[in-house]
Amino acid sequence: MGTQIFGYSSFAEEMRRGKRHILSENSLNYLEELRSYIEKNKVEFIGDEFKFYRAQIGCANGTDVRDFINASVFGTGAGPAPHRPQRMVPRSEHARDGRLNCHGAPVLYVADDAITAAMETRPFLTDVITVSEMISLKRLKIADLLVDLEKSPVRGVDFQTGELQEFLAWFELAADCCSPVRPNEERSQYTPTQVIAEFLSESGFSGIRYGSAMRPGGINYAIFSTEDLKIVNSVVCRSIFKDIELTEIPSGDESISMITDMLSQD
Repeated sequence: MGTQIFGYSSFAEEMRRGKRHILSENSLNYLEELRSYIEKNKVEFIGDEFKFYRAQIGCANGTDVRDFINASVFGTGAGPAPHRPQRMVPRSEHARDGRLNCHGAPVLYVADDAITAAMETRPFLTDVITVSEMISLKRLKIADLLVDLEKSPVRGVDFQTGELQEFLAWFELAADCCSPVRPNEERSQYTPTQVIAEFLSESGFSGIRYGSAMRPGGINYAIFSTEDLKIVNSVVCRSIFKDIELTEIPSGDESISMITDMLSQD
């Protein structure tokens, strides 16, 4: 593996300082090394008619389960109807900055199961959610940026020589890809992963595969072209959350010591 693969932190800092439009030689080298490594080690090909799921808060005639109580209990009024297909596919005039797309450039954020897709909307308990089943219309070339978060230094996993550096490099990139967009964040925080997504799109990739920050084990995809998938079915659901598990991890000092010890073994 080339040494540039370990340069994500420097690349990200440069992008956040507003240097995305004219890339430095170091940033270009990092992107080329990243693309080359993904081509050799991190490509997933998906055939046509592969199922994806996309979710949006609300439905065509309401946003809250309480909107439909009367219809359910008394048999009056209309029940919930899913959003129309055109509402479930992002359009350029409505596309806001995301982790893997910039303002005005929509991508399809989807998951490989309906529950993960619904949880990515971060619904309230009384929200209704439209969940659409979509299928791929052609063979897709996907950059696999998924990292096994169970195999992490804070869980005491032993790494062989060189494996820890590789894990940490991918972990930081993967964490930036899957971190939810927060209302109080500066847009520049999204720039590094936006630039990587744009570069991979121009390099012939159809999308990116990454982990869910909202559901352990959930898998998400960002599909660069909204024309690569089509909706085949939509339903209205409500959110129910239970069985939240809290797992204790070592304190900050212990985690840092653990990482330092493993690095010193190399």
